[in-house]
Amino acid sequence: MRLISLELANFRQHKATRIEFPSGVTGIIGRNGSGKTTLLEAIAWALYGQAGIRGSNDTVRCRSAEGSSPVEARLVFALGAHTYLVVRRMEPSGKSSAQVIVDDTPVCTGVRDVTDYITKLLGMDYQAFFTSFFTAQKELEFLRGLSGQDRAKAISRMLGFERLTHARDRANQARLDIEKEIRGLEQGLGDPEEIKLRRASALERVQEEKQRLADVESSLSAAAEQVEKLKPQKELSDERSRRYSELVRRLELDRSQKKQLEEKITYVRSQIAQLEAKKSELEELLPKDEKYLEAGREYRELQKLRDAHLEREKLRAEMGAVESDIAALSARIKSLQNAEAELENVESKLAETEKELTELDNRISTEKEKQSALLHRAEAELKHLNELKKEVVEKRRTIIEAGAEGICPTCERPLGSELLKVIEGFDRQIARLEERAAELSEEIEKLRAEPESVKSTLSAREALSKTLEELTKSRGSIAVKCAELSRIREELSAKQFRVREIEDRIKSIPSGFDPVRFSELHKIGEELRPVHEKVVALKAEVARLESLRLEEEETKKSLSGVSREIENSEESLKELDFTEEQHKKIVQAYEEASERFTSARIAVEKARGELKAAEESLALAEDEEKRFQARSAMLKAKRQEVQYLKAVSEAMAALRADLSNRAAPELAAAASEILAEVTDGRYTTLEVNENYEAWIREDGEIKEVISGGEQDIVNLALRLAVSRMIADRAGQDLSLLVLDEVFGSLDEMRRENLVLMLSTLKTRFDQIILITHIESIHDAVDNCIWVDYDESTRTSSVSVGSTDAIPDLVAVV
Repeated sequence: MRLISLELANFRQHKATRIEFPSGVTGIIGRNGSGKTTLLEAIAWALYGQAGIRGSNDTVRCRSAEGSSPVEARLVFALGAHTYLVVRRMEPSGKSSAQVIVDDTPVCTGVRDVTDYITKLLGMDYQAFFTSFFTAQKELEFLRGLSGQDRAKAISRMLGFERLTHARDRANQARLDIEKEIRGLEQGLGDPEEIKLRRASALERVQEEKQRLADVESSLSAAAEQVEKLKPQKELSDERSRRYSELVRRLELDRSQKKQLEEKITYVRSQIAQLEAKKSELEELLPKDEKYLEAGREYRELQKLRDAHLEREKLRAEMGAVESDIAALSARIKSLQNAEAELENVESKLAETEKELTELDNRISTEKEKQSALLHRAEAELKHLNELKKEVVEKRRTIIEAGAEGICPTCERPLGSELLKVIEGFDRQIARLEERAAELSEEIEKLRAEPESVKSTLSAREALSKTLEELTKSRGSIAVKCAELSRIREELSAKQFRVREIEDRIKSIPSGFDPVRFSELHKIGEELRPVHEKVVALKAEVARLESLRLEEEETKKSLSGVSREIENSEESLKELDFTEEQHKKIVQAYEEASERFTSARIAVEKARGELKAAEESLALAEDEEKRFQARSAMLKAKRQEVQYLKAVSEAMAALRADLSNRAAPELAAAASEILAEVTDGRYTTLEVNENYEAWIREDGEIKEVISGGEQDIVNLALRLAVSRMIADRAGQDLSLLVLDEVFGSLDEMRRENLVLMLSTLKTRFDQIILITHIESIHDAVDNCIWVDYDESTRTSSVSVGSTDAIPDLVAVV
């Protein structure tokens, strides 16, 4: 197997990394924690998935990965004559996928299928693969400090001998499980003689039940023939009985209806006689009723004229009240007719007063702004004088403190004898500043006081304000009068319009109401109302006379039809010639035959059930016999399987012992071969005893004492020999060797020697990859791959070349 390239995306700290693996000795160098061993973990994840990573899948994703970007590893390697690309991918949601492409042709997809394919292709699971091709930190000294038994266990574990032990244990466990099954089968097997006896008894019962079924079926057939013979006689008798019942029931109904119709005719005839008498009475009352109706029509006409008369009187009373209101409103309008002129005069004076007040306000504002500007200018000048005075006083103090040796602020030379003159000059300047400041303070006090011109203007403004307030009050009272005048005028107009409406309505109301005639008609109505009510009642009753006569004729016709129906029914009963006694005898004979048929049918069903139960018992006995034979055969097969598993267990134990006995010599031979290569033939023999203790044999003698470098050679030879044996058992060529941090406990000289030894193995291994944090080995290897970790981005980067490509890389010894 030869690695070609590895490409990572968002795998732990490797956000975007691509590595080309050349042949020869390649060093992967970087400080601790930079992500070197993570590259091996990525190879393991690409090949074997979950089994190849530390922790769970949730910890693999790069912390700086973008939200929707997946984790991906793409490993390309050569094996035999083919090139393989393994792609494993995990989405942010946790969904995983994988694919294998051989010589640009996809051959396998799916997470589990890809893992199984790689395991079968390499002939190794994850543990065997990394034990053979990879040597992790401190594994060169993997036997140091172990006892003889522990050394043997360690070698056995690395060579995979535990699989034989596990196989033997599984065979033993399977044998125990089958023996338990055998005991269960033996307990549930049963007695063969009892099984045969139960089958014979069940068969005899089936034959008996078949004979019983034949007997009851014969009885059922005879009963069925008797029922079929009597059935037509019963059906005919049932039909005659039904017809007899219908005729009797219809005859009873018709006779009852005939009686009701006769009673109805009697009642209708009495009603007709009563209504003929009321008809005569009605004819006598009709003239009086006509007089009542005529008086009612005239009364209603006069009632309309009375309503019109009452409305006219009401309108005349309303018109008198409205005319009184019109007079009062006219008087009020006359008293308010000068209000509008007064309002116009007051508003004119208000406008002139407001204009004068605005002019005074503008004059006051102008005077105050002018005085404020003068005040601000004086205050600013006073502030400037005080600051200037402060500067002069400070300069005077500085010169006095410096004395004659001080520097002149003008010519920048020592003052000497000029000191007093300079001080006097400062004093004169300070006096002038104080004098001007006093003048400004006095001027400021004057400017802060209000000037006489403003005071007089304010007095004039106050007088105008009082005048304006009086005019405003006067305008308000006059405006109320004007509003009242407008309202009264509108109300007067409405009242005048109402007077015209009333006059027009009075003209349109009809006249001619006669109260005397109205009273006479009312009296006539009261006297004749009982007669009218009697006439109305008689008319309603007499109106029924015609319908009663029609009802009498219809009842006569119905009575005649019912009488004919009664005669027909009596004739049909005579022709039917039916008797209840004869019908009962026929029904009784048929029911007795039916009961015999039902009893026979129940007996047949019962016999069939008994036969079915007997057949089921026979089937159970036959099934029990078959199960006995099947269990006997299974028991025989299980006993044979126990013997087979026992033989397998013993064979696995023997093979494990044989391999363990042969492992030390085979390991010694392989290690001696590697030892000869790395020492260029100086040492050719490495002996390993049954406790896996190794010694170098030189010139036929055991070398009791060896140096630290020679011990490194022995460790390397033993570790590579173990890897070779693992690869040979998997059917793989050991062409790849990866050493991860194997220099940690070695001094500089021993590291250099170990690198030189590894260089001698390039003829045996196409690729040797050294992963280390020690920078100094880069001169001793054929190729360098540098790995660096950026704290700011929390990602690792990879480059190929010299140490100049990776700044700040510190060698840790």
